[in-house]
Amino acid sequence: MYEVWASDLAPLIFVAGFTVFGVLCYPLVRGIQRRLEGGRGADHADAERVRALEGEVAALRSQLDAGADVSQRVLELEERLDFAERVLAQRVEPPRIGQER
Repeated sequence: MYEVWASDLAPLIFVAGFTVFGVLCYPLVRGIQRRLEGGRGADHADAERVRALEGEVAALRSQLDAGADVSQRVLELEERLDFAERVLAQRVEPPRIGQER
């Protein structure tokens, strides 16, 4: 009869162990691969989102500058109105015909 030694089974044990290891680790490796691929896509999407937000910020800053210009003009108009009111308040009415001073 033929005797089986451990040294005869070594290649079979190695191949079986490698196969089991591969089958068990395959989902882990696929998850890492998906994460890495998704990471690159997420960076690209984040870059686009950042560019869009920078555009919005620029538009809001221009609107804010326009608002500051309007508020400056309103302040100047208020000053002119105050001046006109003071001038009109100091004005002496000329006597009307038939009235004495």
